[in-house]
Amino acid sequence: MNELTINLKTNSATPLYEQIYDYIKNDIQSGRIPYGEKLPSTRSLSGYLEVSRSTVELAYEQLLSEGYIESRPCRGFFVSEIEELYYLKRAEPQTGRRRAEQRSYRYDFTPNGVDLKSFPYNVWRKLSREILTDDRTELFRSGDSQGEYSFRSAICSYLYQARGVNCTPEQVIVGAGNDYILMLLSTVLGPGLKVAFEDPAYMQAYRLFKSLSYETVSVGMDRSGMCISQLAGAEADVAYVTPSHQYPTGTVMPIGRRLELLKWAQEREDRYIIEDDYDSEFRYKGKPIPAL
Repeated sequence: MNELTINLKTNSATPLYEQIYDYIKNDIQSGRIPYGEKLPSTRSLSGYLEVSRSTVELAYEQLLSEGYIESRPCRGFFVSEIEELYYLKRAEPQTGRRRAEQRSYRYDFTPNGVDLKSFPYNVWRKLSREILTDDRTELFRSGDSQGEYSFRSAICSYLYQARGVNCTPEQVIVGAGNDYILMLLSTVLGPGLKVAFEDPAYMQAYRLFKSLSYETVSVGMDRSGMCISQLAGAEADVAYVTPSHQYPTGTVMPIGRRLELLKWAQEREDRYIIEDDYDSEFRYKGKPIPAL
């Protein structure tokens, strides 16, 4: 891609860099700029649009921080692969060599993946050996259905230090994955509720609630996260949000919007918020915002 024809409005209250950012982001989301496409250089695009180079650099930096594009040394900026955001082009027949190339990545950014090269195998092996050499009869028992108490105590300590959540081990439930925990939560909430999701949303959670016969509604987002005015008009009973690192856009919900969301829940006794604290450990800058 050599150039991008962007109709910039110089008399608009929206800064020029934000207009460039919005244009490219929308084209990526719609698939008009497909995965792997190379973007114009900052020098080339700034000259073509007749704006300062720093304006284009600001737009690219925002796209980089949100994961829409990636920078490859000495090569330029390329569109990242973003799951569930748009349909990829129909795959063409691949040669054996190309398939082999696609299986090999220098950096694998697959969501929820584990970097096995960084796993402390020696430490894990040592601890496993120490546990198994002792007469640990509890290893052969079913254990606490809510999760081992010592493990839940450690989780409480971590949540207090890292997320500002003050809870007890009795309030913590350990389950085999997000889907299982959400299914347990659905039995607590009961049937007949309307669940509001961010748009775009974490599709696995959306599909799960649909499969459990819950009525669902999509609520639009802005740069601060879920729009509370739209949520209020959706007549939802439950709001499913990922405020710390919105999936898949990467938006971080600021404290003002979080307070608006909490106020929405307080306005009616039977309203609930499901806070998916996805990727709260990672942030681009600044101090962590406490959990809702």
